[in-house]
Amino acid sequence: MKAGAQPIADTVDEVLKQLRKRYRSNRGTSRKVQAEAERLFRYLDSVKVLRWEDISPETVLSWCWAARKTNAGEYRRPEQATARNRQWAATAVFEAAEQLGLIGHGRCLVGTRIRRSSDSVPTRPLTEHEVKRVQSFADRGQPFSRRAVIVALALAGGTSSEIAQVRKGDLDLPNRRVWIGRRWNPLSEWGHQYIQHHLQIRPHLEDNRLLAVDHQIAADRRAHAVTVRLGEVISDSGLKGSPGVSARSIRLHTANRILRTQGLEAAAWFLGSDSLVSVVSALEYDWKQIGQERLETFMEGRSG
Repeated sequence: MKAGAQPIADTVDEVLKQLRKRYRSNRGTSRKVQAEAERLFRYLDSVKVLRWEDISPETVLSWCWAARKTNAGEYRRPEQATARNRQWAATAVFEAAEQLGLIGHGRCLVGTRIRRSSDSVPTRPLTEHEVKRVQSFADRGQPFSRRAVIVALALAGGTSSEIAQVRKGDLDLPNRRVWIGRRWNPLSEWGHQYIQHHLQIRPHLEDNRLLAVDHQIAADRRAHAVTVRLGEVISDSGLKGSPGVSARSIRLHTANRILRTQGLEAAAWFLGSDSLVSVVSALEYDWKQIGQERLETFMEGRSG
């Protein structure tokens, strides 16, 4: 059977398996892209697009901008950021399908790129001064605060979904590190000290208990709870509304430091990213600057 002629319904499981394989290093991203992929497949079925060869860029863009039912039962057109996320997920789906030989030139199916709104600013890393403010407002002066633990784990490179899954047994405090998102990442000095203090207050916490969120929160809501807490810290520290500052800026701060001291690959590992290009973009770093620094390091090694 020629590429594109296969019924989509017969190949959904293969595509989802390929997506899980691609994003296996980041369970949060894996779940997110699979959920959007399933929504895309349901949409295609609803509009009677049944074979891969029948998919058009217009259909994909229609899905990206399709209204979705809210918890209140209303249908609302998505924000531009949501439409961009859907297009990103569609790109991942078509790349997986292309790798499986189901289609050719998968990227051509996603349609015209949905750009950021004209007034949006890309997320940037926090500065040293801003991080100190975040740390100062993290615990609200309380001796027991999961909010401060969340900030400590964000500084250790965790996404909201990764932070929500960290358990006490994932900590290696003697070596000042944490197992997060299937990788060992360093804890900051502040984060290490705060978590030690936090555990002293909770001496009976078992190794299998969640560290940053209440275990009674439904599993599918834990990541959202972490995001809300990080947003509160950003707001309380007076950084809400600062250009380019979001909850993600916290983890990017440490990644930026690692990039400049240990290199691009180390920063990508810290963030759990498989794409060096996306890391460079997120940290606003210049490829030419990286190349120049590596050349200088090489020349220094030769002269030594």
